[in-house]
Amino acid sequence: MKTYIKLMTIIVLIFTVSCESMKDTYDEYWDNGPIRYIGKCSDFKVESGWHKLKLTWKNSIDATTDKIKIVWTSSDEKDSVTIDAKKESYITKAVFKDASYVFNIYAMNKDGVQSIKTTAYARPFTETHELIRSFGNLEDRYAYVKNNLLLILSLYHESVINASIHYVKGNGELVDWVLTKEDFDKKYFVLKDIDVSKAVTVNRTVKLEESFEEINMETYELVHNDVFINPDFALQVNDYYALPEMSSDFINSVEEIHLNYSINSMEDLLYFPNLKKVVLGGERYMTASHKNDDASIFNFGSEASVFALRVLHELLGVEVEIYNNQYDILSSLDFAKDMGNPTLPELEYLNTSTWSITCSTTEDGDNSHPEYLLDDDMNTSWRPLTEQNKIREHIMTIDMKSEKSIKGIKIVQPNSDDIDPVYFPDVFKIEISGDGTNWESALPRTQRIIGKGRGESTIINFAKSISTRYVRFKINDKISNRKCTYLADFMIF
Repeated sequence: MKTYIKLMTIIVLIFTVSCESMKDTYDEYWDNGPIRYIGKCSDFKVESGWHKLKLTWKNSIDATTDKIKIVWTSSDEKDSVTIDAKKESYITKAVFKDASYVFNIYAMNKDGVQSIKTTAYARPFTETHELIRSFGNLEDRYAYVKNNLLLILSLYHESVINASIHYVKGNGELVDWVLTKEDFDKKYFVLKDIDVSKAVTVNRTVKLEESFEEINMETYELVHNDVFINPDFALQVNDYYALPEMSSDFINSVEEIHLNYSINSMEDLLYFPNLKKVVLGGERYMTASHKNDDASIFNFGSEASVFALRVLHELLGVEVEIYNNQYDILSSLDFAKDMGNPTLPELEYLNTSTWSITCSTTEDGDNSHPEYLLDDDMNTSWRPLTEQNKIREHIMTIDMKSEKSIKGIKIVQPNSDDIDPVYFPDVFKIEISGDGTNWESALPRTQRIIGKGRGESTIINFAKSISTRYVRFKINDKISNRKCTYLADFMIF
């Protein structure tokens, strides 16, 4: 009896193991009898590559399997491939676009009967994939100065396993400069004696954790005459020259650039091929006792700016003049001239004795003295009533009583120690009108930046003389412990 029980136990175990080993092969029963499915593939994975994908799986032990069929679909395409049953991996052709794909894999016997599908999802790497686009270019900025290429490299990225720049020297020598981490740490380079008639190209190979292969990214060219001027830089230059916008003719012809206020960087100076002089802070007309107030700074990019100024001096002989050590780079440029405090130019102001000036925010009992704006005295100032509840727009309207020809405006901040400069206006809108009803901007753009030092004067020159009777300016309250603004002078010349 014991022998019989042992024998039955062995038979049950054998049957159980057999069922387990054939778990992917089973029958389903329908009206017309059983339908037998062959063993399906398992552990199906899809990995991304450059415009292609790598598929891996495990085949079942079903001996009737003759082929493996792979079907893929996206939102607008469908395709398939049939491969040998012994294979457990497949790399597609590099024809896939940037789309999400559904992959289904089937085992198939000689009669074409398929297994239950196994599904996986994937998206290939392409030029438009966000992980690829996140790399950006190898350089932050570049510019050609005569037959030299100036490069400011971007931050080093560990996923870039190979990077190189290819160019031709003036003697015809082909240079393949392989970039190292040390080069990226150094950041700033001048490649001299380049044949600018030949293309300069950049190659990159990257290895992403999400990719099964190294990716040779698309080669790109450092195009000659490819100019991108940053908006904050263009704003200051356009204001100085009273330009509506910076044209290519201006870029290629201007010989002198003036920058006065805080800026991100001065790298854009590299794009001006005929530049001869850069003047920094030359129009920040400060009082002697407050010449260091509201100093201009770099928001970032101090090193890049010093690099640009230095190479422009070395390659083009560009002179650099710095007033009141604006931007705090005088000590970094041994060739720059220390110009001290700029002198306010002598201007012929119009006679204001018969003029009137009104303020849109005047209230009953207001003793703000808007007439002080026309007295050319920085020690007297217009002081509107303090408003605690909201930011006001102040519109100051000047009636010159008759049409006059004007060339520009001098705006002066208060020179009073009892006024906190935090309330000084830094942006102006200036408009003109012949009839006091129809107004237009007196400036190429709607507003103009000015300095905020105590007693600081800002000269705004119009591109050409303007004939008008009415002039008005608009400024908003500044916010600190309260909401208010102050101004010393608004003189017309």
